[in-house]
Amino acid sequence: MRPITAMTIDELEQTLPHVAENDFSWEELLQSRFREFGVDAYSVGPWSYDLFKRKGLPSRQNEALRRKYDEMGRILRDRYKTPQVVEAPPML
Repeated sequence: MRPITAMTIDELEQTLPHVAENDFSWEELLQSRFREFGVDAYSVGPWSYDLFKRKGLPSRQNEALRRKYDEMGRILRDRYKTPQVVEAPPML
């Protein structure tokens, strides 16, 4: 039996790309938190970071979130872009 592991949505979103690319498994991540005398009482985020750094892996982004952020950015840029100033023709 193991203690329950809780994580924030942000930590989950940061961890998912590494698990999806088989950088490490959920079991490996959760197991990395356990020590001889119990579990370290830190959030999952530092353990995920430690695993991919120790393995020399690149940082990965969650591509599903990346596409949504890019789309949101496009919508905001379109909505709040600087209006084009049209110069009036010279008066005769």
